Amino acid sequence: MLSGTDLNVTNKLLSALLLILGIASAVTLVVLGQSGVGMVVFVSVAVVVTVASLYSGEFGLMALIFVAAVDGFLKGISPGWHTQLLKDYLIAILLLRWAWMMLMGHRPKSLSTRPALPIALFAGWTAVQLFNARAGSMVIGLAGLRMWLLWVPVFFIAHDALRTRRQIERMALFIVFLLLPVSVYGIIQYQFGIDHLYRLGSGFDVYRSAHYAGSAGLELRPPSTAVTPHAFAGLATMGLFLTAGLVGYFSRRRLLQLVLLASIPIMSMALLITAVRNAAASVVIGGIAILVIIRRVDLALIVAALGILAFLQVDVMTGDEATTRVRTVVDNLDYTVGRIMGPWRSAVRSVIENPLGRGIASGVGLGRVARQQGYSARNLARETQVGWIENEYGRALRELGIPGFFFFVWMLYAVIRENLTAYRSAIDRRDSWLSAGLFGACFTVLGRLLVGSALYGPAGSMFWLFTAMAVRLSEIEQDEMVRRQSVSAEARATVLGARKLPWQRSAGE
Repeated sequence: MLSGTDLNVTNKLLSALLLILGIASAVTLVVLGQSGVGMVVFVSVAVVVTVASLYSGEFGLMALIFVAAVDGFLKGISPGWHTQLLKDYLIAILLLRWAWMMLMGHRPKSLSTRPALPIALFAGWTAVQLFNARAGSMVIGLAGLRMWLLWVPVFFIAHDALRTRRQIERMALFIVFLLLPVSVYGIIQYQFGIDHLYRLGSGFDVYRSAHYAGSAGLELRPPSTAVTPHAFAGLATMGLFLTAGLVGYFSRRRLLQLVLLASIPIMSMALLITAVRNAAASVVIGGIAILVIIRRVDLALIVAALGILAFLQVDVMTGDEATTRVRTVVDNLDYTVGRIMGPWRSAVRSVIENPLGRGIASGVGLGRVARQQGYSARNLARETQVGWIENEYGRALRELGIPGFFFFVWMLYAVIRENLTAYRSAIDRRDSWLSAGLFGACFTVLGRLLVGSALYGPAGSMFWLFTAMAVRLSEIEQDEMVRRQSVSAEARATVLGARKLPWQRSAGE
């Protein structure tokens, strides 16, 4: 096993070599691409995030979150497979670095965490289902596999990269101050439209799906920098709970706390203005879950006041169209229940015929890949007789069969349990606040999975990152307590030694 100094030197050499390779590849793309400004922008971003990923796991994760949050912009500016797979490329680099550190003697503690086993079993079974795919195209089958497993490695990478409290603080603040302007821009989009994006290039035509008449006649549901309004709403949801946790965590830094507190209604407005019903409902579910575990009436009143403020403001801005659409979750219970139970009934009928699953070539996440292969995602579902399901639990049962469904639910249970354990084991009050925020953010995903692929969009990256942060924060706090006890014991021993009379001391003293 290499020493710490040797490990740092070796790691820097590897980073330098891969950096040279990355820059050479970027220059080659610019020369050969001849795609104008779009390719230059893409390559510039790719070089920056590559350098960040190779420099450190922490900065690599920041780069990955950044790319996930502005995915729609990158795809619009430079559409094609290169932007489609940019996130996969970054995850591959981070996995390469993670594996290299393991070979060099860095022990990956993430593999010994409780979620590691169910994650591994779920990933293994899903990979086996690749050979059960009925799409008639390996590319479509790989896209289905990607839907299920794209963000899963983030948990292991983040757990082993974020080793100190300062790193977790930096990561959390980076996410908040990234999502804050994204939320502001989403609100501005609703006010001024997205014609300015269409003028940048034809790649932004995908945003035209954001223009449609919903149940309340809403004309525009802004996607901000994401690909769809649903992806944008998922980002706002995760950022909202993280920000709320950080308000309590930074209670001793009043200016920062005020900035974070002011960010909550902005993110809430951004969420509501998308009129994405499952995201809005999941916020209520996550909020109730947090209040159940912390039992703070004063906090509930503050959150309710901020939520009402955001709701009223969005109601005025949209002429009550957005809020009316959101309220249909409760006002039209038959529709809501049908959206949830319909896929369940379809999945149960399917699994009776195919207990081991129908394969992974279905689901909403296949959309862009299917179109690039000349398919319509819905037509593909009908042709392969796999079916179209917007309920990830039901889709897991249908695609992965009974074993895959069991592994999927076990994995989610293990993750939420770890988040809850991190909160309950928190010793420092500020850590309990942050852990509660991370728990609430991850708990909202369980609700969104009832009607959509919440783990596939950019919010999926934060689900695994937040889980790793919660687990790591609990471990860091335990290490800090052990060190304090050790220092205290040494101090007491020193004091007792100094109080001994000369004839009480041993010869060695």
